[in-house]
Amino acid sequence: MTTIDSRENNLPATLDDQANLHKQLKTRFLETKKESDLEFARAMYLDLIQESREGIELTKEIVSDSMHPRAAEVLSGMIKTASETVDRLVELHKADQTLAEEKGSSSNEKVSNTTNNNLMITTDQLQKMLKEL
Repeated sequence: MTTIDSRENNLPATLDDQANLHKQLKTRFLETKKESDLEFARAMYLDLIQESREGIELTKEIVSDSMHPRAAEVLSGMIKTASETVDRLVELHKADQTLAEEKGSSSNEKVSNTTNNNLMITTDQLQKMLKEL
């Protein structure tokens, strides 16, 4: 019975606690998923950029050997595609920074409570209080 008792102590006590726990777990899962997706996309872009470099070098040799206009056109298309891939990698880094900023700002949020005290008295009572001062 001690194992059941220890489990009960770790369980959320109310429905609000359960809802908060569920929300926290969901947030952690989504953050982890975003981070792993960004890492995967970054690795793919880097691989594509490396393959583009190798392809561009090979195509440069073909263009210099053949001096064919179509080969030069293909080379310019490859260079354009490689530059677009680099731009996408930069955009990915910006998205990663945004994710890090969101993560940092959500953990640094401070909860502030404002308590408003209202004094409900008549004018006569207020005048008496002021005279006593």
